[in-house]
Amino acid sequence: MGASGLSQEQSDASAPGFFQVISLGDASSSAQQTRDYKRRRTHKKSRGGCSACKLKRVKCDQALPTCLRCRRNQRECVYEHPKTGPDGEPAGSVVGQTSTALVQRPLQASRPERGTTTMTMTKAVRLDAISATSRPNFRTLCDQPFPDSDQELGTSSAALLHHFETVGRIAVFDMPDFVRSILPLAVRHSHLRGTVISVAASHLCHWAPGSRENRIALLYQQNMAMQAYRQALSMPLAEQGQAAIDALLITAMIINMLAFIVPTDESDVVMEWHGASKNGHQGWLGRSPSANLDIDPRRSWVFSTQPNRLVWLAVAMGLAPLIEATAPWRTNSSLRDLFANSDDERRILSGTWQSVHRVPQAWLDLFGIDRRIKRPLRVLAELWTLPANGRTVLLYFQFLSQLTPEIRHLLFVRDHKTLWLFGMWMGLLCRLVDVWWVPRRARCDFRAIRLWLDLAGVHRRPGPDGPLWRQLLHDLDRTWQYDFAGDTMVQQMRYSFQHMPSV
Repeated sequence: MGASGLSQEQSDASAPGFFQVISLGDASSSAQQTRDYKRRRTHKKSRGGCSACKLKRVKCDQALPTCLRCRRNQRECVYEHPKTGPDGEPAGSVVGQTSTALVQRPLQASRPERGTTTMTMTKAVRLDAISATSRPNFRTLCDQPFPDSDQELGTSSAALLHHFETVGRIAVFDMPDFVRSILPLAVRHSHLRGTVISVAASHLCHWAPGSRENRIALLYQQNMAMQAYRQALSMPLAEQGQAAIDALLITAMIINMLAFIVPTDESDVVMEWHGASKNGHQGWLGRSPSANLDIDPRRSWVFSTQPNRLVWLAVAMGLAPLIEATAPWRTNSSLRDLFANSDDERRILSGTWQSVHRVPQAWLDLFGIDRRIKRPLRVLAELWTLPANGRTVLLYFQFLSQLTPEIRHLLFVRDHKTLWLFGMWMGLLCRLVDVWWVPRRARCDFRAIRLWLDLAGVHRRPGPDGPLWRQLLHDLDRTWQYDFAGDTMVQQMRYSFQHMPSV
C-alpha cells in the first residue's frame, strides 16, 4: 500500500462523528458504510456499595441496614468505612467535622471474676462520634454506649460486646440467625445497643452466676436501655423510618427475652459436667458451671404477694401491639425472615379463624363458651405436637400474643382455670432444654402452678368437676413427662404447706 493511500485512510478515520465498518464479504457487493457514533452518557460512579456487591460487580441499592441483594441472598451485608479525606478523617462525616469527636482510649473495664469468659479489648471508639452513614466494624464499638453516661457499673459494655461477638448471636439467643443486621443497627440506636449488651450480660450471668460484676452490669445496662426504648416509643412511627422501626422491633423482642429470664444469684451455681467438648477444650460444649435450672418454686410469682409480680408478663405482652402498629413497614423490613419463621403459611398459631378441632374435649369442658380462652387453647393444642428445639422457639412464644389483659388479671388473682392454662404453656416450654434462657422460668413457674393447684384440692372437688380436674392435671404433667409424686423438692414443700390456709 502506498503512502498516499495510507494517508487517505487516516484522514477518513479521523473524520469527527464517524468510524469505519470493515466488511469481510465481497467488496463489489456493497459500498463501505458508516454510521453515527453515540457517545456513552456520563454517570457518576458510586463507591458506597456493600462489600458483597462490589465483589460481584453488581449495582448495590445501598439500603440500610441490609441492601436488597444481600437480603434476598441471605448473606451478611457489610459496608466499608467512608473514604478518608486529606487529614485522614472520613470525608463529609461528623467525625471529619469535629477534630475531637473520634477518640481512642484504653478500656477501663472491671476485671471479671473467676469463672467468667469475658475478654478485654485494648482500644475502643466512642459510639457517639460515629457518623450515621458509616458502617463501622464491630470491633470499633466502644466501652461507653450511652453519651450521657460518665461512669458504668459492673462489667464494662466493651467486654460484654466482645463476649457477644466471641460467642456469637446464635449461642446467645439459642435460635437460628433470622436477624443478620443487629450490630449495624445497634451502632445508631442506643436502645438496641443497650439490650444487646444486657442480653450478653445475662448470658454471662447464666454461665457464671457467681460473678457480681456481671449481675450489676445487667441491671445497669437494662435500666439504661429501657430509658432509651421508652424515649424511642414516644416518637411517631411515621417519622422514624424503616431502619429505626426494625431496631424498635428487635429491641422489643430482646426485652421480652430479658423479662422472661429469672435473675440469678450466688446460690444458683451448680455443676453440670457432660464431658469435654469434641475439640478437647472445656468450653460451652463442655457445660461449665451454670445457673441452677431447678430453682425453688416459691420464688415464682405464683407464691408472691408483691403487687408487681406479673410485670414481666405485661412487658412480654407489649410486643404484640407494637408488631400490629408497625405492620405497614413489614414489606421492606429486614426482619421478614424472622416474621416468616414465626408461623407457617396457614397461620395456624397467629390466625383468628381456625377451628378448635385439635383441642381435647376436657379442655373445652373446663372453660365452656368463654371466647377469651378459645385462641390460647387452640395454640396450646397446636404446640402439643410441635418439636421442641431452637428453630421452634419463636413458635412457642406465639402463645403470648393470644393473651389479653383480662387473662393476665385472672392470673394475678390466681384463678384456678387460668393457672392451669398458663401452666400448660410453661410445661410445653420445659421441653426446650437446650435453650439456656427458657428452663429456669418454665420449670419454676410450672412446679409452682402444679403445687398450688394440688394444695387447692381441685382434683378432690365433688361431682363431675373432680374427674375433670384429675384429667386436666394428668394432661398438665404430660406436657414434659413430669412426675409430681416423684419430685422430691415439691413433695417436701407440699408437706410443709399441710397447715397452710385454704387457697
